[in-house]
Amino acid sequence: MDCGTRYSQFIRETKTAAELERLRSLRCSIGMAASREKVPAILGALRGRYINVLITDEETAKILLNE
Repeated sequence: MDCGTRYSQFIRETKTAAELERLRSLRCSIGMAASREKVPAILGALRGRYINVLITDEETAKILLNE
């Protein structure tokens, strides 16, 4: 198993949480999500200003841009 595979597995298995109001007050709040199923949650986080940076894949980004 290479480093990229291990890192991907770590990301899938690891979740962190912060208070929602704290996320809004941060200068940089990064969200990472991808897939058609997660689009509603991603939109909620963006529209609620809980994240101001999004890391996603191209397919998900195209769906989000059309919403």
